[in-house]
This record gives sequence, C-alpha cells and structure tokens, in this order.
Amino acid sequence: MNYDTERKIALRVAEEAAKEIRRFYFGDFTVANKADGTPVTNADIAANRIIVDGLRKAFPEDGIISEELDDIAGGRTWYIDPIDGTKQFISHSDQFATHIGLAEAGKPVFGLVYKPLTREAYASQNDGACRLYTLGGGERQTNLNLREPNDNLVIVTNTSFLRSGYGAKIIENLGRTFKEGCQIITSGSQGLRMMKVAEGVADASIINMPNGCSTWDLCAPQAIVEAAGGYVAYLDGSAITYSGQRGLSGDFIVARSEELGLNLCSVIKSVLAERKS
Repeated sequence: MNYDTERKIALRVAEEAAKEIRRFYFGDFTVANKADGTPVTNADIAANRIIVDGLRKAFPEDGIISEELDDIAGGRTWYIDPIDGTKQFISHSDQFATHIGLAEAGKPVFGLVYKPLTREAYASQNDGACRLYTLGGGERQTNLNLREPNDNLVIVTNTSFLRSGYGAKIIENLGRTFKEGCQIITSGSQGLRMMKVAEGVADASIINMPNGCSTWDLCAPQAIVEAAGGYVAYLDGSAITYSGQRGLSGDFIVARSEELGLNLCSVIKSVLAERKS
C-alpha cells in the first residue's frame, strides 16, 4: 500500500513540533516527574499537542496513542512519542527524536523518526527506507542499507546496559562468538539506536528494559527497520503486535537479519537463565 500521503503529513507535523521543541531547548523549559518516575517537560506536552492536532485534522477516522495525552479511538492507530529521549533533551544532548508511527491490523506500516536539532528524518517508504535532510527548506533523500555481515559484530546500546552485570555478560559471550570480537557504540534514545541498525552503522541493538517498552517508543522505528529489511521481535521470536495498547510485554531484539536476531536471542536467553539459577 502507498503511504506517501501519510509520510507527507507526518513530516509536516514533525517539523511544526520541532520548531516548538527547539524554542524550549534553546530557551527555558520546565521539568516534572510523571507517576512512573520518568521526566516530562513542557516541550513534550506542547510538541505532543501539535502532532495530535495535525494528525486528527488530516486523518479524522484514525486512532491515536501518545505518551503525553489520553488515547483517541479509531480505525488505524498512530503511535506518537514527541520526544523519545527526554533525559537527553534535558541534558542538552542531541540524542533525542520525535516518533510518529502508524499501525494497521496489528502491524507497523509506516514510521518517521525526526531529529529536531539537525532537521533530518528517517522514514519508511514503499520500496524500503530512507534518510531525509530537510534543512534549508529543501529535501534531500538517501536510501537506507543494512550492514553487510562480517566477522566483526557491532552492537548499539546505552550506557546503563554496559554498566550492568547482565549487559557485560552478554557482550563477553558475544565477543567469544565472533572472530573479530564485538564492537560497542552507544546512543541515548531507543529510536536513534534502532536507526543505527537501519542505516547500516550497527548489526543489532540490545537493551534491557525491565519496566518494558511502550508502543510509542517502538512503532515508528520498527516500521523503518523492517522496511529496510531488518528484524524486530520479542526475545522468544514472536512478533510485536499493536492492538491499541500502551505498553509492550517484554524485551525485544533489533537486528539486520532474522538469523542474527535469533542467534543473539539465544545468547541473551542463556545469560538470563544463568542469572536465575
């Protein structure tokens, strides 16, 4: 199915939200803690409203699930995270992005991950996935290509994973599996980690999220990784489906191929089994 209209609208509302995000980022913003202890800023709230209003106007029959506002019921469902990486926004890092994803019949069918500071975007498209550069009013596009397999494994994760005994053990086991070892790179937000896989910088993304991941974190980047030909699934190999829920049921793996993803899951599950024994 052609999602050119959805991409056009999503990119427009993401750019509108990005203007507001930059206004707060380079000015003053307030920070509060939500019920789950995670931070939220007035930039999150303002950007969320812009995106929701824009999508409701363009697609009035669709449902919307967003991190900062109440759910809106409908047919197809949009999953929105106005700032994926709020902690990075607060610390004035550039490692945050806006997620706008669309799911139909439980499956992600379109995704946009937009970086407000650099005005670049990753998006799924009809014949794959691409990176868009919108700075200066124009639009330049390059296709995303997954990393070619070789003896060196590149994993993208976050610093808390590396500091944990769980993460260190996984990396140690992976280092013994691949001839040239395991190279680690870090990124601050879930979506941008997954984009490292989609654009061929990393082979896989591994992160332990004991409190689970939310649908708005994953829908857009999952659509992009899968459009590029990559693999996203729960650790048991089951598909991640979207049925109007806000949370996901467990940890997942992102990899350049199903074969690699299943191999990584085997290593992860063996480490988890050791920790429980």
